[in-house]
Amino acid sequence: MREGEPAEALMAEVGCEALWGVGKNLARRLAGLGIVTALDFKRAEAGQIRKSLGVVGERMLREMNGTRCLELEDMPPDRKGVMASRSFGGPVEALEELEEALANHVARASEKVRRFGLWATRVDVFLQTNHFRKGELQYCPGAGIDLDEPVQATTDLMGIAGKLLQRIYRAGYRYKKVGVMLGGLVNASCLQPALEFGEVREEPRVDIDRIVDGINRRLGDRKNPVITRGSMGVKKMRRKREGDGNDWQVRRWRMRSGMRSRAYTTNWGELVQAG
Repeated sequence: MREGEPAEALMAEVGCEALWGVGKNLARRLAGLGIVTALDFKRAEAGQIRKSLGVVGERMLREMNGTRCLELEDMPPDRKGVMASRSFGGPVEALEELEEALANHVARASEKVRRFGLWATRVDVFLQTNHFRKGELQYCPGAGIDLDEPVQATTDLMGIAGKLLQRIYRAGYRYKKVGVMLGGLVNASCLQPALEFGEVREEPRVDIDRIVDGINRRLGDRKNPVITRGSMGVKKMRRKREGDGNDWQVRRWRMRSGMRSRAYTTNWGELVQAG
């Protein structure tokens, strides 16, 4: 817009199809209502525009008339927390299996935290039984801790989450879900080195976790990483039954995937075979 030139004079020369999000098809619809130029659009009734273009169209109309509907942001705000949790494929009672499931969730959550360049200052862990099974004992505990220093490393977060799980675990319950929440996320500009023995400790540095993240992104996926830690267990375990050394059973804490579509384009073992 040239300085000193009335805005409405320019709007009268611009068709509705030039407005953001309108296009030719919607412009034809507006033309049927007598709304041809941007000036016609600006002077239209809000209810009429909402009926034709929905809430987004009405918001644009109000913006053109000087009513602010959206706040400007130079950069999107950082995430406040990252949660990882899934229901088990079957009820789980053993602490060892819960620890393996939790370790997998922590690995996924910490990878996401690093991907966004953030550090966690709080860890929360929760357990849930199946509330749909009315005849079973119900128990849905949770525990959390605020960290003295921001943490990003998977191993450290696994250790913290594991201790929280041991604190809330109770034997005798059939658990349906375990999860972790990494909260109080801060970026590098917010990190404050802690004092220890009169010296300032170094800020967290890029470590082997980032290398593992890169390899898993290239060669695997988030659900099935190619590099895992021992605390995450194995995908399958040998069933303890005499006389059959080749029988395998999926961990009960793994989600069921019997109805999953075959990965024809990403898995060699699931390619369609002809003949």
